[in-house]
Amino acid sequence: MRPKNVWIRQLQSTSYHTDNTASPRNNSVAITIFSTLVTARAYKAPHLLKIVTYVSPYVSFNIKKTIMIINLFQKPTEKCPRCLGKGFVDNDDINRLNKKLEWASGKCAYCYEKGKVNKLTVSNIPADLSYLTLERTKIERWKLILGNKKAKKRAKLYQENLNDLINHISKQYFVGELDFETIADLHFARFEKHNVSVKEKKEFIKYIGEVVKERKEKFE
Repeated sequence: MRPKNVWIRQLQSTSYHTDNTASPRNNSVAITIFSTLVTARAYKAPHLLKIVTYVSPYVSFNIKKTIMIINLFQKPTEKCPRCLGKGFVDNDDINRLNKKLEWASGKCAYCYEKGKVNKLTVSNIPADLSYLTLERTKIERWKLILGNKKAKKRAKLYQENLNDLINHISKQYFVGELDFETIADLHFARFEKHNVSVKEKKEFIKYIGEVVKERKEKFE
């Protein structure tokens, strides 16, 4: 599934930069380690794994993540907790995960329509993580699975921005008593969004109506 509306995709507060912290030498070492681990795993040679682990400080520091990467390539065995094995997210899933104001139904971004995922994915990524939609690249998804700090920070910031937007709309309508169109104009002005298409504005006004409907009880 994708974010609820087109404009939600614009809530990215940071651009995705590739980590360039590893030097060419470290990259070649990592590849060698990876190949050795695969071989040791394939031929059931625990002694080889032990040797590789103590070859250098670099290996000792990265052995855990290297094994995690290997596990990512294993056949998925766990039923997807987001779509419950269907391969797509429907309105029932959205309501169950309390994402009515954040997601639209469609292909499941958690399992990529497979219905099953790796145990590592279930352990490290919550099924209701708003940030993980079809807009994310596979590399970004892998970073989340491996616990990359920058990726986790982007996910947290995305959720904070989304919550802020929903709260902002609610207060403008229920407290400020502004109409839908005025709220929409203020939103696009806030994000310096110029030349907004009629379709985009209509879509956002429709979303404002959904927010008002969902948050009505809170302000009554």
